[in-house]
Amino acid sequence: MMVGGILLSSIGAVVASLGTMVYMASDNILCEPCMSNGYCPCEEKGGKTGGIALIIGGLLGVGAGIPLIVIGARKVPVIEEPAEAPAAALLLGPGGLTFRGQF
Repeated sequence: MMVGGILLSSIGAVVASLGTMVYMASDNILCEPCMSNGYCPCEEKGGKTGGIALIIGGLLGVGAGIPLIVIGARKVPVIEEPAEAPAAALLLGPGGLTFRGQF
C-alpha cells in the first residue's frame, strides 16, 4: 500500500503541475485577425476548463496517496507461536519400518 501511495502522490503532483501550466497557457490564446474595427471575440478552446480539471484530479491523487502512505507505513505486529519441541517417531507397518523426525 505504501508504494501505491507514493506513486499516486507523485503522479498527482505532476498532473496538478501540468494542469497549472495548461491553465496559465490558456491565457495566451492567439485570436484570428479581425477585419472589422469593432470588438472581435476570441473563442476559448477549453484550456481553462481542462487545466482546472487536471489541477483538481492531481490534488485528489495527492490527497488519496498520502493516507495510503501513512497506512502502509504502519508496522505489522508479529505473532510468534511457541516453538514445538523436537520429536521423533519409529513406525512399524506391514511393508517396513519408518523413522519420522521433526526438528
